Amino acid sequence: MKKKKTLRWLVGLGLGAGLVASGLSFASCSEPPTACLVGSSPYYQGYVAVMTPTSVPDCAKSEPRLLQKGDVFGMENYHPGNMGSAADGYKGSTTYDPSSSQIAIVSDTMDLEQQAYSDELYPDMINPSTGGPDLVFFQDGKSGHAPYAFGQFDDTNPDGNDICHVSTLQPALEDFSQLDGGAPNPDLTYGETWSDVQIYTTAAVQGDQFTGTLTRTVNSCTVQYNVVGLWPSVACTNADPNDGHAVPDVQLCSPCAAPDAGMATGSGINPNFPIVCGQVYDVRDVFGRGGSCANLQTNPNNCGACGNACMMGQACIGGQCKNADPKNCPKPTQACGGTCTDTSSDPANCGKCGVACNPGETCDSGTCSLTATCPSDQAQCGGLPFYCLLSGSGTATGNSTLPQLNTDEPACAISM
Repeated sequence: MKKKKTLRWLVGLGLGAGLVASGLSFASCSEPPTACLVGSSPYYQGYVAVMTPTSVPDCAKSEPRLLQKGDVFGMENYHPGNMGSAADGYKGSTTYDPSSSQIAIVSDTMDLEQQAYSDELYPDMINPSTGGPDLVFFQDGKSGHAPYAFGQFDDTNPDGNDICHVSTLQPALEDFSQLDGGAPNPDLTYGETWSDVQIYTTAAVQGDQFTGTLTRTVNSCTVQYNVVGLWPSVACTNADPNDGHAVPDVQLCSPCAAPDAGMATGSGINPNFPIVCGQVYDVRDVFGRGGSCANLQTNPNNCGACGNACMMGQACIGGQCKNADPKNCPKPTQACGGTCTDTSSDPANCGKCGVACNPGETCDSGTCSLTATCPSDQAQCGGLPFYCLLSGSGTATGNSTLPQLNTDEPACAISM
């Protein structure tokens, strides 16, 4: 039941009695209907979503882009007015029109694919204001191609279950095959097609949960996923105090500030949402979002603990950085390119010097393999593999019924 607004504030000002005495009366009013929208934020702080495949064809089992458990998706609302045409001098109306509300969806993966190929296409592009590389995002320019999916809400307002629907969207598609080498995959055509997108929208929860069906295509291989997303995306990856490997920390998902625990503010997630800290990216991710596997006993960049790098001219022996002569490398390392390395676990020299694993692969016992978890003698270092997720998003179908809400809303305690 919707709450009716009252005029108690008038009584508090001593005006209520006079208005009643004068015979004036006011009809109570209710809040206006909520328009369909999405969680409002820049793309880089969009929705984090679990992606559950309906099936995994054989072609996908060797393609790491199709094996991730989730992704971060930016969504944006557009409300185009009728600007008219050149013939009338564009004298049309630019007034907000909720009946034409449109939505764009772009994934972090597509964003990174663009950036990788942009760096290859424009390697010397410099931003004059910063002196650093210019963020030029490559688009293939082909008719009908765009890095984002684009569609229109089926209706202006949510249905009787507070759900806004977007039945179909124009696919996101980019063809990177015209570029040669340098990027993670020089022959890549990558696409994302959305359908049956449903967004939970009320006055209190303005588009902060969604579900949908996503079809991802890498070249000719296609996988369909049921997707459940939460706004905003909040990482809950922490470092193990003993060796620094990546671990989940659900405390980082709390809507309440915890200064003593290093959280000056809350997560920004609605306190009425049931939340878990779960894995979104694993070590197969070609962009390193899931971190990488490292043998802490022999890896010079993660020696004894993740992130503990040895100095130039040192090797990691038994988890300690020690001076090493490449002409006489201590076991189990050997000289590769003038440095001592362990070819049983080094993805740049796997099995023997110069044999590099493909992006997303791990070197295990001298053999490159595409595995979601690190070998028992290696630790998962770096990346942001864990994110705050809706607790029901990892169900068998992955497409839980919205909304997902707590029965009791937790309150943040205030110390006096």
